[in-house]
Amino acid sequence: KLDHTHPYLAEREVSKQLVSEFGLGVAKKGSMMGRLCFPIHNEAGELIGYSGRWVDEDKPKDTPRYKLPKGFVKAQVLFNLNRVLAKREEGPATTTVVIVEGVWSVLRLHAAGIPVVASFGDSLSEAQVDLLVQAGITSAVLISYGDEAGRKGSEFALPVLASRLFVKTVPLEDGIKPDTMGADILASLPRYVRS
Repeated sequence: KLDHTHPYLAEREVSKQLVSEFGLGVAKKGSMMGRLCFPIHNEAGELIGYSGRWVDEDKPKDTPRYKLPKGFVKAQVLFNLNRVLAKREEGPATTTVVIVEGVWSVLRLHAAGIPVVASFGDSLSEAQVDLLVQAGITSAVLISYGDEAGRKGSEFALPVLASRLFVKTVPLEDGIKPDTMGADILASLPRYVRS
């Protein structure tokens, strides 16, 4: 059971449309209790798990901020690929996606109409690139966090992507993430993402 009206969603300025479209809500019980749950689907749109983000300011000391289901292999899934593929069925099929690290960045870019997927962290696996290639994606725009981990992740991800796809990067300043980047950068993305 998820609380789709939890105050945390309003605090993060998540629109009702995104809450509904992504099925977001704070878990009332179970292993994700007290966490904002992001339903995770495979590329076919089948629900395969939830990512949970702790919402209270007073997080217990040994509690991770984010939690994935036990046994979940994030290197084999791309968050939001199912929606990118579903959108292609409605109109011209895009062959380019933006790749980001986290679910918050997906929400922001998806709301702006950008075809976007997240790798669940600063690394990108061969299996995740396989998913893109199998979906007919031929190019990608990689936007990593503006921090040391994000830059290192880009260094490792670029060769993996470039061996199979045409790839561009959008470097961000220190401390900036795709969900906090300026409106000017967001507005420039559609020219990179062509059908």
